[in-house]
Amino acid sequence: MCDSWTGPMRNSVINFLVYSGGTMYFLKSINASDKIQDHQYLLKEIRAVVMKVEPHNVIQLVTDNGSNYKKACKIICHEFPTIAWQPCLAHTINLMLKDIGKWPEHDACIRSAQRICSWLYNSNSLHSMMREAIGGELVKWNVTRFGTNYMFLESMYRKKDQFMTWLVSPEFRQSRHFKSETGRYIYECITSLQWWANMEYVINDVEPLYMFLRFADTDKTPNLSEVTMEYQNMRQTYASKFSCDYPRFEKIMAVIDARMNTVMSGTYMATACALNPYVQYSLGTSQTVMAVMRNGLEKMLNTNSAAIALQEFEIFRTKQGEFSSDIARRMAINRKTSPAAWWATFGGDTPVLQRVDRRLLSQCAASSGCERNMSTFAYIHTKLRNRLSHQKLDKLVFVNYNLRLRLQRATRGADPYDYDSVSSFMDLSLYRQSSAIQN
Repeated sequence: MCDSWTGPMRNSVINFLVYSGGTMYFLKSINASDKIQDHQYLLKEIRAVVMKVEPHNVIQLVTDNGSNYKKACKIICHEFPTIAWQPCLAHTINLMLKDIGKWPEHDACIRSAQRICSWLYNSNSLHSMMREAIGGELVKWNVTRFGTNYMFLESMYRKKDQFMTWLVSPEFRQSRHFKSETGRYIYECITSLQWWANMEYVINDVEPLYMFLRFADTDKTPNLSEVTMEYQNMRQTYASKFSCDYPRFEKIMAVIDARMNTVMSGTYMATACALNPYVQYSLGTSQTVMAVMRNGLEKMLNTNSAAIALQEFEIFRTKQGEFSSDIARRMAINRKTSPAAWWATFGGDTPVLQRVDRRLLSQCAASSGCERNMSTFAYIHTKLRNRLSHQKLDKLVFVNYNLRLRLQRATRGADPYDYDSVSSFMDLSLYRQSSAIQN
């Protein structure tokens, strides 16, 4: 996975992380401050990382949907046919919300609410009055995170009654803010039931999609095999929500499906879905998914191995051998065991398919981890500590990020009352084994 980050001193960094066995590791970063990040430059850097990890160890490249990353990754996938480019699911959903946000009714509602919010926060006295009246703060939006526009609307809609009570109170009507032109505009909006009804209409349009975004952008990175199921759940939610307004349902799904095609096409997502034990034991596999699954196995393996894997898949599909046991069915349906762990337990009769599944079902569908790693850069490279060389910054981030992973593993299953974090930190910092922690 890779993504760009711009620091407080406008220095540009490209992060590279590796996702393996359900854990995301920071690999390295490069200083791209003096470079034009076109597809040729990214192609050179991504190819270098692929060769370092070795192509046979790489299953997919996960990046955002930027044209420079897309073009570079497509060339890499052409050079190494077993590698697929997986567009970041979270970024794709964010683009769906951007497209929907351009609709006139959405754009008007968002702009109106943002104008009100900006005015409320521009004056200390007005901000203090608002905070006391509604009992808290509003969620602010981010220019490049289109989903935050709807988070902001929802946070405002939840305070509807408090806002209406405050705006008609003598305290506000007798203040100097009420007499201003913007104050009168805001008074007319917030005291209008139609204005709030329009906001509710807009929020309802994106509520299931926003839940899909939360799935894609969780700290526990979404498994590649679960995306299709969550997408179908979202589609069913929309169908139920707008059962009496089919044109509205079709309009929303047209935007979503157009973007989802980029996530599904040419990736291992459908193959991973077909190999998910929950899908097989609960839902079954359609002919379309079978065809895509076959293409995925042919892409990952050579001809002989792909033929063996397809024969073994028939054993899995018809629930023969270990797959026929009641415990295998129960563990697949309750979904408490990860798909990769399930295959490690019950896939002994199908060794070739088991190896494919354990690799494929542990893959992620979003590069959110790269973006979260940017907070580590921002924590280390601050405005007061901005003269670090990139080499030193890269080493500090490498140690900080990966040491926290080791600490998490050390604390897993430990008694919280008996666990000594300082002692474990020292043990992990000083203990040397195979890959030692350097300076």
